[in-house]
Amino acid sequence: MRCIFTLFILLIVAHSYAQYERIITYPSGKTEYIVNFENDVVQKTICISPNGDTIYSWDLQKTVFNDYPVTGIYLTPNEYKAFKQQLFAKHNINSKDTPIALNELTPPAPTISEWKMMHEHFFNEVPKYTLIIHEGEFTIVTDYENKIQQGSFKKYYHGLLVVNGQYENGERTGLWTYHPYPYYPYDDIEIVNIFGRDYSILYYLFPSLLLIIVLIIAGRMTIKNDVYHLFFYIVMLFAAIALILRLYLPYNRENIWIKEVVPAAWFTLWHALILLAVINLFFSRRTKPPLLINMICLFVGLSFSIFIIFFKHLNF
Repeated sequence: MRCIFTLFILLIVAHSYAQYERIITYPSGKTEYIVNFENDVVQKTICISPNGDTIYSWDLQKTVFNDYPVTGIYLTPNEYKAFKQQLFAKHNINSKDTPIALNELTPPAPTISEWKMMHEHFFNEVPKYTLIIHEGEFTIVTDYENKIQQGSFKKYYHGLLVVNGQYENGERTGLWTYHPYPYYPYDDIEIVNIFGRDYSILYYLFPSLLLIIVLIIAGRMTIKNDVYHLFFYIVMLFAAIALILRLYLPYNRENIWIKEVVPAAWFTLWHALILLAVINLFFSRRTKPPLLINMICLFVGLSFSIFIIFFKHLNF
């Protein structure tokens, strides 16, 4: 029994020697790094800014890297604006000059050797890991493989899941789901990265399909009642209104009507107008709209379609 007790004590002593912690300080004496070793091998590191905020931390055994950026690269403009206000209030910084204020919150750039030793060591040792980004009210959890986003992406607001999706080879893929929170108060499902664009099922594809059904029913009824020309002029009017809204409404990615519904209505009405103009050209004897109007609609319609689809959508 005494031998077992002695062995147990020796194991505890050996374990205590195998695991230890070192603290590296700034010239001012404040803590810069807290480094945990196991058998003389770094296992955990915490990097702290001169003002006491955590810059990053990582754990080799858990394959988790926690990042605390102040750049807002993972946030929408309104989210980042609120985050900056929180940072400035926390550190009593005058926010009138944003660049200077952010410089005060950004830690001094480490030397190349220090960066490789402290920061890059984790990524060199762990090919597959989870990155957790902490920015104000938000926490983003995403998976990486060989420094490329690969796997799940989850965004939390005060602990509640608000965005859920997948990455493949660094690109968003598949279905992404959104849940309401103050900066985006909508439930939504998106099909992402289809020819470089994302499409909302609820606010883009579904309204487009509904509008197509309405146009087909209205078209059949007007043909039956011999007022097809009125239907054509009404579609032309609404297509023009949709085009004006499409071009001149200021883009707001946090307003689902501007971001999804208006483009959906424009795309459907505008291309319905083009299709009707083509039909009129082939069946001019049975349709009443003049040839000149059909030619103008076809030319203008195709011109604006090419412009908006290939150019305007890049920032709308």
